[in-house]
Amino acid sequence: MSFNTALSSVQALGRGFDATSDIRLLYCKGLPGSRLVEVDEEHTRDVEVFEGISVPFVSKDIKCLQGESSRSHTGVLNFHQMAEHFNQPFSLSGKIPLGNFNAMFNFSGSWQADRASTKSLAVDGVSIALYTFRLTKFPLILCEDVKRAVPLNMGAYSFSKFPEKIILPRAIGLYLEYKPPIEELRYFLEFQVPRAWAPLPSQVPGQQRKEPICPSLQFSLMGPKLYICTFQVSVGRRLVTGLRLGLEGKKCNRLVIQLQHLTSLPKILRPYWDAHIPIGPPKWQGPEEQDSRWFEPVKWKNFSHVSTAPVENSETWIGDLSGVYIVTGAQLGVWDFGQKSVLHLRLLYSKVPGCTIRRSVWDHTPSPIMSCASSSNQGSMKSDSLASANSGSESTVQIGKFAKIVDLMEITRGPHDMPGHWMVSGAKLGVQRGKIVLRVKYSLLNY
Repeated sequence: MSFNTALSSVQALGRGFDATSDIRLLYCKGLPGSRLVEVDEEHTRDVEVFEGISVPFVSKDIKCLQGESSRSHTGVLNFHQMAEHFNQPFSLSGKIPLGNFNAMFNFSGSWQADRASTKSLAVDGVSIALYTFRLTKFPLILCEDVKRAVPLNMGAYSFSKFPEKIILPRAIGLYLEYKPPIEELRYFLEFQVPRAWAPLPSQVPGQQRKEPICPSLQFSLMGPKLYICTFQVSVGRRLVTGLRLGLEGKKCNRLVIQLQHLTSLPKILRPYWDAHIPIGPPKWQGPEEQDSRWFEPVKWKNFSHVSTAPVENSETWIGDLSGVYIVTGAQLGVWDFGQKSVLHLRLLYSKVPGCTIRRSVWDHTPSPIMSCASSSNQGSMKSDSLASANSGSESTVQIGKFAKIVDLMEITRGPHDMPGHWMVSGAKLGVQRGKIVLRVKYSLLNY
């Protein structure tokens, strides 16, 4: 056992490691002896580790040193302080946790969720090193095959062609922070472009009216009316990655729907969805007005209801080779049945030819970043969401009566949701604990 460990230690030198994974000897990357840096393998000697245990054919560039004992004591630190402490020995700045940090504390690797569930951390222990193998050749020189693998073009596609050999400086920050699977790396990087919410306040008609001219809902006999903005939101050929409900207007009494989208089209989708490629007209789709099975009251059954029917495109199937339909627009509407008016949702679908659906899932949870903020300060979270929705106002928006009836949480998927290239393919309204909520269906595509 001691001989095998010593031999593995020698063979691991120069092979490198993945900073997002456990860095113990068992998790060393590559095959034994397949190094990233040049080591003199011609001039070797046998190195005695202990009495009776020696490792043969050890390069003269590798030296064996006697081990030492050391104590590590950090005191009590918060999550990011401890992550920064673990990053220092690797000469990496920042507070994003690495793989050895996650392995030490048995964390999941999703640092947003781990941080939200962790109050404080501490390390106090003694480590005893029996021996140390170390490369003594400096400066270190990359092997020729590694140099040839580095492309001149630093784009995402060229980066993904050699993930097992070296990490490009351009993407190392994203890779360390989100730890995407190697096989998904190309798609992950393509989707890391800025995101924006639509529509802008200036695009919505009647933004500054005190009493909006639009249909309304009422949830009790003497209660105030919630007006519904029926403006059609469309983002064209941009990928939608999230939805949210918001309250706008001077009285914060107008319900709107907003879409989060990528501000530019990923290169991987340009052969299928660029502006010059014909895809046919987009199609609006929504629930049937007569189907009362999906009608749910928000407060009382004699007042306004919500249609909870899921809105999905009936022409899109997993594995369908003719193309897929994804969401590129949304609209709220009201069916007028007197006091029992029904709020419903319509979605605009656009075709992406040449692609197929790999996987779809309904997401009932808000984004992790929003969840973390909510768990730390629920009241502040609601206020921030409301102020975000009413971005046309310069003053801070106060929580209104309808914030207790409408869930303002964002439902989004981004780089923290592996594999990091989800897009919206469906949605539905719902009622939960007396609140109007939004549920979103996400899909992954095969390109």
